[in-house]
Amino acid sequence: MQQNEHPLLIRIHDDVTNITPRLQAEMAKVNPDKASKAVLRIGYSADVEVQFEEVQHILRVINDALPNANLIWGYGIDNKLPDGHCSILMLIG
Repeated sequence: MQQNEHPLLIRIHDDVTNITPRLQAEMAKVNPDKASKAVLRIGYSADVEVQFEEVQHILRVINDALPNANLIWGYGIDNKLPDGHCSILMLIG
């Protein structure tokens, strides 16, 4: 990331059902030729468990938009989120 002078930060906090369409809209704005690395953090409130199939779908959305970028990702409970919500924090460089 240090080699990229203008990394892009995407933050999405929304209801779990809205998170993927919002990510797709944000990813459509990204220039894939300028992205070689990406770091993704998926958080979810304690009352909602994000299923692995949903994580796979999110990863496919990112891979479709940035097919050549190296991606590091992780997910887990974020106690700061309100019930029923999910968050995506992604740094692209």
